[in-house]
Amino acid sequence: MKPLAIEMQAFGPFATRQVIDFRALGSQTFFLIHGPTGSGKTSILDGICFALFGDSSGGERDGRQMRSHHADAGLLTEVSFDFVLGAAHWRVRRIPEQMRKNKRGSGETKEPQNAELWRIETVDGADLQRPVATGWSKVTEAVVKLLGFQSQQFRQVIMLPQGKFFEFLKSSSQDREKILQTLFGTALYKRIEEQLKQSANDLSRQADTVRTRRETLLEQADADNDETLAARQQQQADALTLRRATEQATATAAQAAEGVLAEARRVAALFTELDQASAALQALHAGQPRWAGQQTRLDSARRAAAIQPQAAALADLRQQLAGEVERGRALAAALVAASSTRTRADAALALAQQRGPQAEQATTRIAEITGLEGQVAALATARAAHATAQAESTQATAALVVAQQQQAAAAAAHQRLAETIQAFRVQAAGLDGCKETHARLAAQLGQVNMLASRLADLQQASQLVHQRRAALTSAEGDAHSARLNRDTLRRAWIAGQAARLAHGLIDGQPCPVCGGSAHPLPAQASGALVQDHTLKSAEDLLTAQETAQRQADAALSTALQAAGAREAAIAEIKAALGDNPPAAEAIQAAADAADLARQRCAAAATALAAQAPRLPAAQTAALHADAALAQADQTARQSQAKLQ
Repeated sequence: MKPLAIEMQAFGPFATRQVIDFRALGSQTFFLIHGPTGSGKTSILDGICFALFGDSSGGERDGRQMRSHHADAGLLTEVSFDFVLGAAHWRVRRIPEQMRKNKRGSGETKEPQNAELWRIETVDGADLQRPVATGWSKVTEAVVKLLGFQSQQFRQVIMLPQGKFFEFLKSSSQDREKILQTLFGTALYKRIEEQLKQSANDLSRQADTVRTRRETLLEQADADNDETLAARQQQQADALTLRRATEQATATAAQAAEGVLAEARRVAALFTELDQASAALQALHAGQPRWAGQQTRLDSARRAAAIQPQAAALADLRQQLAGEVERGRALAAALVAASSTRTRADAALALAQQRGPQAEQATTRIAEITGLEGQVAALATARAAHATAQAESTQATAALVVAQQQQAAAAAAHQRLAETIQAFRVQAAGLDGCKETHARLAAQLGQVNMLASRLADLQQASQLVHQRRAALTSAEGDAHSARLNRDTLRRAWIAGQAARLAHGLIDGQPCPVCGGSAHPLPAQASGALVQDHTLKSAEDLLTAQETAQRQADAALSTALQAAGAREAAIAEIKAALGDNPPAAEAIQAAADAADLARQRCAAAATALAAQAPRLPAAQTAALHADAALAQADQTARQSQAKLQ
């Protein structure tokens, strides 16, 4: 920073406006401000500090105490300071809080404090003020951001006022470290140092962890050192290799045995099917004579059925023959009665002559009936054969019905077994999907449970942050109180230095400050003097409170980092779960349902493995039943053909 000009009005010893233009020095960067005691040398430095930060160069006085007692009541105290930072031209102006004369009437009015910061830009040879900040605290924040110094650091490093160099020397190591870091820009190296220290600590902790694990493993393995453990591991590795080889050989033998067993089961099933087929074949052969007899009877029944209409006609003729025979008997009786008397004979003869054609017809009818008796006998024989064929056809039909029932039962059993196996296959096909769904739901449930745990941790971390923030606020308050106490004691101590100095003055001896040998009005203490040890105790207390404040700040930062880490973990889990994650109860219910479905699929797979081998046998039985049904149907058709 390079000062350009400062204007002070009613400030310090200056009752009116005082302008100091540093640009008159030109390129000279080293100059001396000198003058007699009380001429206002320190006030120039106070004006610069006041314009920048709002306090004096010594830090003991604020803006209200900087007003000149010689200034007119209507003249406001204000300071304007121009400086260059890099290539930028800046101007800051401050008006402290003060009492001013009323513009109208008598009395005074409080003038509030105000501050403004501009950046001066030259356009066409004219200086233009561009506002940057307005307000007492905002201007201070902007200046601190521009310079990189707080007010105290600026006074200790850039501007050491009279008698204040010893404060820099006796500052704590931490305060001097901060000042020097800011002054020489060593923050980067400080961060590097901290990172290296953190890395060293991490490596040390990792080494301790590895060392502890090594000792624990050696103790668990009952080994004295790494060599013993390595030798034991080699022995176990050799034993494991041998066991794996044995296990491989056993597995190969078991696999071969399983193959032999499967082949044996297949052969046994074939033999079982062969036995069933042989039994069915023997049953068919045993029933062949019966079926042949039934076939013969069916043929006879069919022949008898062919003459059944003639038998009906024969029955009608026999009925007519019986009637004619009865009439012939009546005629014979009449003829016998007619032969007993002549008269009656003639009448009977005449009557017989009249009935001669009917007698001839009856004789002819009798001859025909006599001829039909052979046919009636044949019809009776045919009827007996037809009854036999009818019985055989009934038996064949019953056998066909039984064969149909057996075929339907075998087909239904085969169909049911096929449908059952198909259902098992469909259900077992979803086993992998059920496993995947169950695993996915289990993982999702774990994430939801982890989210709930992380939320609980975050709540605890937030409570800890609240506690640490409250502790920091309390520590800041304690530090502020200690700082105010220290500043009060230091001002009293400084104010008492003149009395101490006056107490040591000797008439005729030069004053160590002004050099005069006459001491007409030596300073007198207005109250009790503040002792050095009292000021030292206050400074020690302030140091302790500031240390506690830094520790509370570090604890708060640690708590905030922990809370931030938990928030990041929660955000990651929420990103994985989606915008609307389901409740843990719903996921648990879905996982239980998926596990039940998985168990059902596994049971279906087991049942499929047990039922699948039965399907070929059922199919063979159905084929045999179809063949038996075809044979029975053919036999029944032949029986029906014989009846026709």
